[in-house]
Order: sequence, then structure tokens, then C-alpha cells
Amino acid sequence: MLASMFLLLLILFGSVSADRLRFHLKNLIDKNVSACDDFYHHVCSQQVDPDEFYSRRASTIFDTAINNLQNDATKYSPVEYDLQQIKASGKYGQYDFEEKKYEILVKTMLPRIGELFKERSLFITGASGFLGKVLVEKILYSVPDVKRIYIVVRSARGKSARERWTVITEVGTFLIVKRWLLLHIDLTLEMTNGIIFFQGILFDRLRRESPDALQKVIVVEGDLMQENLGMSQHDIQRLCDEVSVVFHCAATVKFDEKLRDAVGMNVKGTTRLISLCHKMPKLACLVHCSTAYANCDRQKTEEMVYPAPVDPQKLNETLDWMDDKMIDVITPHLLGDRPNTYTLTKALAESQLMEDAQGLPVIIFRPSIVCAMWREQLPGWLDNVNGPAGLFIAVGKGVLSSMPGDLSAVADLIPVDVVANMMIATGAYRLNSSSTNIPIVHCTSGQLNPVTWNGVVSFLREVYKEYPIPDAFGIPSAIFYKNTTKFEFEHRLRHEFPAKALDIACQVVGKKAIYSRHYGKVRNMVHTLAYFTTRGWHFENKGLPMLWEALHPEDKKVFNFDVRQINWSNYLFDYVMGVRKYITKENLEDKKALAKAKTNIKNITLSSLQRAKFITRLVICYGLARLLSKYSKKYPFWKYFGAIFLTSQVIDNITYKPVHRLKSLDDYLKEQKAWIA
Repeated sequence: MLASMFLLLLILFGSVSADRLRFHLKNLIDKNVSACDDFYHHVCSQQVDPDEFYSRRASTIFDTAINNLQNDATKYSPVEYDLQQIKASGKYGQYDFEEKKYEILVKTMLPRIGELFKERSLFITGASGFLGKVLVEKILYSVPDVKRIYIVVRSARGKSARERWTVITEVGTFLIVKRWLLLHIDLTLEMTNGIIFFQGILFDRLRRESPDALQKVIVVEGDLMQENLGMSQHDIQRLCDEVSVVFHCAATVKFDEKLRDAVGMNVKGTTRLISLCHKMPKLACLVHCSTAYANCDRQKTEEMVYPAPVDPQKLNETLDWMDDKMIDVITPHLLGDRPNTYTLTKALAESQLMEDAQGLPVIIFRPSIVCAMWREQLPGWLDNVNGPAGLFIAVGKGVLSSMPGDLSAVADLIPVDVVANMMIATGAYRLNSSSTNIPIVHCTSGQLNPVTWNGVVSFLREVYKEYPIPDAFGIPSAIFYKNTTKFEFEHRLRHEFPAKALDIACQVVGKKAIYSRHYGKVRNMVHTLAYFTTRGWHFENKGLPMLWEALHPEDKKVFNFDVRQINWSNYLFDYVMGVRKYITKENLEDKKALAKAKTNIKNITLSSLQRAKFITRLVICYGLARLLSKYSKKYPFWKYFGAIFLTSQVIDNITYKPVHRLKSLDDYLKEQKAWIA
């Protein structure tokens, strides 16, 4: 009793750290003392007026609280308190009892995640996508008592939904073939520009350890772009009868998607799903996967839904009668300060969901830039070149050495397994909550464990210096320019002019001109990423640490989403090697290839591309020196030329001292083999 009084007085009047407070509270919990728990319930029941609570002496309030718990000291389950801020005056900031935003965050420990999902049937959209595949595999592997998982997959390229899913789960190899070879292969294949990506390796551990788990996946043919999700009445009825948990991951993530298609998938598709959910009597949880960049027109984004820039329903009605040309004209006006239709339609989907999903147990989940795996089960694994992956390849190949960006800005990267784990935990939280409100949770790293673009860029220089990519076209380097004019000058000087010169040379000797076309693709990628590399955002992140602390200790081991544990140097190493292993398909164990790549980098200055760059630089420097010597008689031509040329060489070959302690390639390969074993 005295210990309880002492602790509670310490909370109000002591200048004690959150860690020390947590330590004392855990000791109380171990002794089955529930003073803090009862005090919280006492305040939340508003037996104490907020203004009175703020002004009255602590002893009176604590006396009331402790008197209440004398009747039953074990009435409530133990909770853990995390003190966000203790003011020196001994008084807390204002409490908002309506929104329950307290300076002290109270978390009740969740039941085991496996128990919450036990014998439940799940419905997952977007299961064939990058995040969707990882989510399905993780649930099957770590929540073995789930009853079944329904996934909606559309037919494509003449293949049924079931055939497409079979390829994703059952084929564990990778081939590069020409299109005509498809006629001779008795398999359903997914092709991208002549390259076949087989995703079966992600499901290898399931086939080894729990081969029957994949039988729980029921493939439903459908399309979110169509009415009733493009599903048959039989499938709809089956979902309505059995499903109690829904994960909505489906979306078009193309940044250059036409507005009509983006609205059709991200907004209308979500509306159709919500309509289906209203018909599910057993529905206990709907996790809507949005994006932290839905409100990227704001520098700071809180865990709340902001007003839509345009009424989603009116926009849908407008798009129905407009032709494509008219839509292209109005799109820039609708985007406003947003960079693309993806972020706009994600914001519209949230706004529409808040209206349509009234009465449903919904939670909105916002990840930032979803990247390669962190820990399980294949560090560095990914299946696409979206986001930083394309940048890593371009820099490593030497085809991109400059781009617009702010080195001090935070690169809010988040590993895909962290996202999947937190989505599952978020679903468990919603299953355990009876609130009628719609919570919003951010899955971001920028506020808890930030890494800047300077950290990413400097790491790329170091890792490619030690482990260069075979057949690189140039020396791997990357310089970010805040000034767009400087970037345009450098990009043309280093890339576009040499590429055009090489194309002219190719045409002279009768070869096909390809360099300008390739650099056109690189420029498109640069402009797509520029909005996100030149800005930094503050994503409020209160939900992640709260949810993490609420997990059972065993669940923390299985569903790790604590981004504070990420070592960015090690993660980026795995990320780069994962791109090379799973996307460009390098044999990382080939020591001879690595030695050859290092030799290639040493000799790269003798390559035709480097010669073209050198000649282009000479011509530009000559022209600038002529202009300066003509209009300024202070120095002779040769001094201007020498100064300009030497400056350009220094900038081009500038080096930085290593700031990262690199993992070794051998360590990475050992980790891969350990996971596979």
C-alpha cells in the first residue's frame, strides 16, 4: 500500500525517466499490485473533473483512487504505463478526455496473437503483390491455427487466378528466356519484359516445415475494378458466411497511373470491398492498408484522417462522363501539391472509407516506403524494382551518378517483413478492441530510427567500391543536388550528352543507337523519385511503440516490428545484395566474377562511355572559358579553361571517407543459408 502511494506520488512530483518508471511499475505488477491500473480507470471514468485533476493536490486524488481499489485489489488485469513526458512542475499538460490523448499512454497487454486469430477465416486482397505475398506466408507460418485464407486474384494473360497463384507459391526457380520459349514450357509463367519472376522461394519454408499449410489458401477469381469485385455470387456468399478478418492490401502503386485507373482501383475498389464487408455478419476486423504519403502535401502528418481535397463521390461521377483527354487536363489541378495519382487516390480512399465504413471494426494502417526484407525469412528478399531498388541498380551499374535530392532529408524506409508483422499485430489489436472509432496507425521509421539520404548514398559508394557489380558502365557514385539547375547541368554533362555522342558514333559504324533511349528511362525514374528524395516528412508515430509494448513477450519474438532495432548499415547491405541476388540474378558466391568486376571498375576510365564523358566535358569547358575570356579580360583564356576543367574533374571524382562499417559478403551468404536450413 505504501509502495503504491509512493509510486503514484512519484509520477506527479518526481522528475523521473520513463525507463525508471517502467521498471518500478513492472515490480508492482509482479507483486499483483494494481494501484496504477485502478487510478487510470478512476480518471477515465471521469470521477475526477479534468480541470480539477489538473489543479488539485495529488494527495487528495490519490487517496480517492486508493480507497476505490481497497475493495478488490486484483479487479483489473495488470497494465504497463509508459510516461511520455513529466513536467518539472509536477503537473501534466492538458488532457483531452474525448479523444483519449493523454500524456501517459496506458496499454493493456494483448492476448496471444495466435489465440485471437484461431479458427478464423481471413480474406486478403492484393495477395499476389509484394506485401500481400509476405503477409500470406507469415500468417500461414506463424499463425498455424488460422482456419483458412481467401485471396482474390484476377485472371491475366489468359491464365486463371488459380494458375497465377500456383506459380507464385510452387515454382522455386528463376529463368531468363525469350518469349518464343514459352510455347515449349508446360508451366504458367509471369513475364516482365522477357524476364520470368518465380516467387516460390518465399514459400519454401512452408513447404519444408508445414506443407499442408498452403492448402488453407482458397483462391477466388475476382477483380476490384469490377462491380461486386468481379466475383461469382457463390464466392460472395461463401465469404460472407465465413470471413471474420479482412486485410485490404490491393492497390495500384504505379506513380504514373492514369487518374481514371487509379480512382477505379484505389477508391472505387475500396468502396466495393467495404460494401461486401457490410454483408459479413462475423466481421470482427478490417485492416485497410493505406500509405503514410497519402497526405504528402503536408510536412507533418498525424495519425488521423484529413479532409479530402475533393469529394470522392463527385469525382467518380465526373470521371464517368469525361473522356481521357479531358481527365488529363484536369489531373494537374486535382493533384495540387501532390506528386502523383497514387498519393491522391489513397487520400480519397481514406476519406471515403471514413464515411462508408461506419459501424464496421476498421483500422487504417499507413506504411511508408516498403522495402526489402529485414530479418525473416530471407534478408534482402524482394520481387520488384520499385522505390530505392531501381536507384540501387542504376547507381551500381554506373548509369546514374546524380539526381535531385536533399541529403539531410529522412529516407523513411520500412522493411516488408516489419510491415507484414505490424499489420498482423494491428489486426490483433482491432480484434481485441470494441471501440466504434476508426484508429489510424503509422508504420514508419523516421521518428523512431531515422536514416537520411546522405546515409543511403554514402553507403552505396562504399558497398559498390568493395563489391562492384559485374559489367558496370561507369564508376558507382551518387551526388544529390538541392538545386534543380545544377542537377540538370550535371545530368546532361555526365549522362545525356555522352549518350547522344555514343549513339551518333554507333550510327556512323552501322550499329543500333540505344544509349539515349536507356538514359531516357533513367531520367523517368529520377523524376519519379525526385519528389520523395528532395523532401522530408514528419510522420507522427505514437501507435507503433504503444502496440509493441502491448504485445506478449513471445509474440515480440515472432512478430518483430520494432524499427528501433534496425541497424541501417547491415540492413542496407542486405538490401543491396538482395537486389543483386533476387532481381539481377548475380551469383554472389562466384569469387572470380567479383574479382573481374573490381578489375572492370579500375579500368572503367578507358571505356568508350568514359571517353565520351571526357570529350563532352572538354567541349563544354572550352565553350565556358571562351565566354568568360570574351566578357571578362581579367584573366587569359587558358586560366579560365584550366580552372573550369579542374573544378569539374574534382566534382566528378570527389570521394568521401567511409562512415559505415560494412558487413562481409560471406556473412550475408551464411545468413541466407542459415535461414534456408
